[in-house]
Amino acid sequence: MILRPGRDDDADGIVALVARCWADYPGVVLYLKHEERRLLALATYYAGKGGALWVAEDDGVIVGMASAFPASDGAWEISKVYVHPDRHGTGLAHRLLDAAEFHAATAGATRLQLWTDTRFLRAHRFYEKRGYVRNGPVRAANDLSHSLEFDYAKPVGAAVAIDRAAN
Repeated sequence: MILRPGRDDDADGIVALVARCWADYPGVVLYLKHEERRLLALATYYAGKGGALWVAEDDGVIVGMASAFPASDGAWEISKVYVHPDRHGTGLAHRLLDAAEFHAATAGATRLQLWTDTRFLRAHRFYEKRGYVRNGPVRAANDLSHSLEFDYAKPVGAAVAIDRAAN
């Protein structure tokens, strides 16, 4: 398995990964045509925001992904952290999040933030294990899945270095 920068030609694999991950959550549906069109050119989308995308590929199949981009006031947003359910517990999510956090930290981020659907309980535990703390109110995504999202944040610095050393 390799971890590499994502490319727009990874679109089919990225869409398949997100659809598979969301399939475990009733009511969470991938409406590619209406809401998630950026998945079709995700590397370009994040590059245009000054960020980056990484994918984990195994025998030509995208099995994980993560991204990071500047948000505001020194904060960088971590986004699209997905790992195929068959790869849960392998450390792959840690490797992907390490790449995104390290990129943000070396680009000058002072704080990391992310939004996650309130239904993604496994993700909440993972982020909390990595030092993220729920921050602020729930927001409505106003999407066809009727998503509500939690905001998580953590400072950059020693926490990123410790995470990288531990994994």
